[in-house]
Amino acid sequence: MNVLDPFEVAEIRVWPLDLSAMAKARHRDYLDRAEFTVFQKLIRESKLGAILNEKPPQQTELIDLPKSYSRRIIPENIYPQRKHTALPASKQ
Repeated sequence: MNVLDPFEVAEIRVWPLDLSAMAKARHRDYLDRAEFTVFQKLIRESKLGAILNEKPPQQTELIDLPKSYSRRIIPENIYPQRKHTALPASKQ
């Protein structure tokens, strides 16, 4: 719903995408492909083989993603109570 709730999300991960060399008409297609690629990657990494998402992105061709960056957005003392068992072991 376009609102990030820190009581529902403990950590964020971003993939910075450079669209500057791409024709503007191709941006939407590339972003759709990036979203589907991230969605598939997170499902593969999940211990449960699933992730929470308001609606699955449209299935499309996968792309190579740039390096991602992660950051925890809740205080360290709250994290143990909020961590989810679906997170990959390396992220817990």
